Amino acid sequence: MLWVGTWVGVALGALATFPVAGGLVTALACFPLALACLGLLCAGLPPSRQRLRLALPLLLAGCVLGAQQPWARRGADPATRPLDPAALSSLPAADLAPLGSTQVVANGIVRVPLPRGGVLEVDPILRFRSRSPDRAWTIFAGRWGHSELPFPLQRVEGAPGVVQLRFGGPLPGVLRVSNRNGLELDARRTLPEPIYSHLNHACSFGLVGPRGTWWIRFGEGGERIQIVGYDYPVGRPARCAVLRRGGKLEVLEATSAEKGPFRTLASTSLGEGPLVITLERDELPVVRLTLFDWASQVSQQRSPTAGWGLPENGIEFWAVPGGKGIWISASWAATSVGRGWDSVGHAAGTYRNRIRIEPLGG
Repeated sequence: MLWVGTWVGVALGALATFPVAGGLVTALACFPLALACLGLLCAGLPPSRQRLRLALPLLLAGCVLGAQQPWARRGADPATRPLDPAALSSLPAADLAPLGSTQVVANGIVRVPLPRGGVLEVDPILRFRSRSPDRAWTIFAGRWGHSELPFPLQRVEGAPGVVQLRFGGPLPGVLRVSNRNGLELDARRTLPEPIYSHLNHACSFGLVGPRGTWWIRFGEGGERIQIVGYDYPVGRPARCAVLRRGGKLEVLEATSAEKGPFRTLASTSLGEGPLVITLERDELPVVRLTLFDWASQVSQQRSPTAGWGLPENGIEFWAVPGGKGIWISASWAATSVGRGWDSVGHAAGTYRNRIRIEPLGG
């Protein structure tokens, strides 16, 4: 009866805890519940009144125990640190500058040709995938688990090209691009309420160029780390960087795919200041990226999927199969590293990405 009560509690607790995903969780809980009931029938039920009196406390205890399980798997309160929402309206339109050879495509991707060959594609906009409407695992979220729908964009023209994009929809924001001091991007997006997701990125970088061995450095004079491919769900280990409490940035390598335990490849002191990332190909520097706001807005809660004490924030980097380039994805709070589909939150407010891009070698 304890086993039966536990699964009854799981079903009822899921309906109460997850208004959207609870129905699917309850449906899945019905299968082991049916097996438990079948086992009781095989054991000699229906029972006598005396046996019922003994079984009732076990049934109730199981219900209480099972009802707590969905709540224990509910996403924790957000620990990201957004800016003051008023910051969104403070962008000075008078500072707009022409883009030169840089291209801004309709969905907000900035393409930068590099002197040493290849093209850097930068997505500086906070975007969500695998969202959860009720803090449940995103695998149970149905249509909510899909990528964010395209948002409407408004172009602001400035001689001789596009210099600013404003996007509406439920999560409004703005992207400004300037080439006064290198190439500078300023992307801001406002969340009117907390958003929970499994996969997302604060910003991402894709570099397509000549074949070669790619390396990455975190911080000025940081240790070189080779960018390699990885397998999924098991196989060659993935690499990532995380910002721990106290401002220490650690570059880690998993044991199999993106799963721990993790070993430290390099570390540097960052605090909440700008993060400088240098990309090299075959011993030659290709581009320098400065992320001014990533460290100041990250969540440092423990990740429910990564384990081993890793926080929810992270910068993942890997080589594209076939030697076609590399990819870097930075998140303030996500669960792409580790096992499971747990959702973690971004607090309501305005998030900012100021990024400086400095092509090297010409």
